[in-house]
Amino acid sequence: MSIKLTRIQGLLDENIASKLNEIVSEGFRAVDPTTVVKRVLHIEGDVVRINSKTYSARRIHIIGFGKTSLKMLEGVLNTLGERLFKFS
Repeated sequence: MSIKLTRIQGLLDENIASKLNEIVSEGFRAVDPTTVVKRVLHIEGDVVRINSKTYSARRIHIIGFGKTSLKMLEGVLNTLGERLFKFS
C-alpha cells in the first residue's frame, strides 16, 4: 500500500518524502488485520496456537463482528485454509 503525501510533498526534499512515504506505508501494513492474524495464529498438527495459548484443532468455529472482521477472516483462511473444512 503506497500513500501519497501530496500536500507536503512539494515542501520536502524528494528523498525525505520517499522515506516518509515508506514509513507511513509500513505503519499501515503493521496494523493490517490480515497481517496481524497471520502473525499470531499458527497451526501445528492438531493444535491451533494463538500467541502463547493452544487449542485443539479438532473443531474450529469462527465468529466475527465489526469493520475488520472480513480482513481478519482472510488471515484465518490464509493460515488454516482447508483444515477448516476437513473436520466434521
